[in-house]
Amino acid sequence: IGFGFNSGAVFLAQPGNTYVDGIFVPLPGATTQITSSGLNYDFSPFVSTSMTFGGPTNGPTSNDPSNLNGNPNYTGDPFNHSIMTTHSNVGITFDLQAIMLANPGITVFNANGGGACSPSCEVFVLIDGGLVVQAGPFGYNNFQVVSVPIPPTASFLTLATGDGNTGSINCAHGYFGDPFLSNGSPPCALSFSQPVPGSLQVENIGCTPLNPYVTAYTFNQGAFPGGWFFGIDIGWANLISQATNPLGPPTNGFFDANGGSLWILPAGVPPGLTIYAVTIDIEPVTGQPNPTSAISFTTT
Repeated sequence: IGFGFNSGAVFLAQPGNTYVDGIFVPLPGATTQITSSGLNYDFSPFVSTSMTFGGPTNGPTSNDPSNLNGNPNYTGDPFNHSIMTTHSNVGITFDLQAIMLANPGITVFNANGGGACSPSCEVFVLIDGGLVVQAGPFGYNNFQVVSVPIPPTASFLTLATGDGNTGSINCAHGYFGDPFLSNGSPPCALSFSQPVPGSLQVENIGCTPLNPYVTAYTFNQGAFPGGWFFGIDIGWANLISQATNPLGPPTNGFFDANGGSLWILPAGVPPGLTIYAVTIDIEPVTGQPNPTSAISFTTT
């Protein structure tokens, strides 16, 4: 796959591995094949070089985030924790149908996606070639909790890391801590996606049916994901405006009968815009706020 070199348009299928479909290097300026069936994704906004220094690896690289910045002890407690590491830019695709045949009932993928060295590593999760999580850039053992529902018809789960479009992969050590597929109920989760370029889809899933909610947004990175308001650094006046906005979604409203909400802006979203956001599921009787994980998303 050309680790340490300019890798070109390379996807390496893994026919000898029942559960791993293939590995690849995300490309700048072109679409990248990410599955053996020929699905592609354009990582151009997130990576600046097709070089990498290694991965994916079952275990830590030279930088182990265990017990740092809220990370559990991935390497010292192998009966309860695990970690997959990669050096940007690298991706791996798993065959979900093969995994679910051996492990029926899988409904969710959970992980701590982060960066263990320089603050220039982004992490990505894709289902069947569609981006469902883009988080970072991270560094210095910071991470974001990732929770992705797995549809029963899904064929491929792809995990990838990028260099944050910084022009360098120096010390860009990405990781997925405790990357588990399970049959648990997905927690309340906020996600952004772009069905087509220039659009924006904002979705909440797995929340409390019919509860009121507030989704807060800011373009200010601040101390994300350690910002003052459940992970984001939003201005107070901006937060109050969004929470009391009479227009409803995407800033506030009530979850539907399935505990979800969906809002789509069909066009007009500029590329290269990074949004930091969190949703608060509000218990109507007590007012107890139940936040999702704070997330970031960069438009293409």
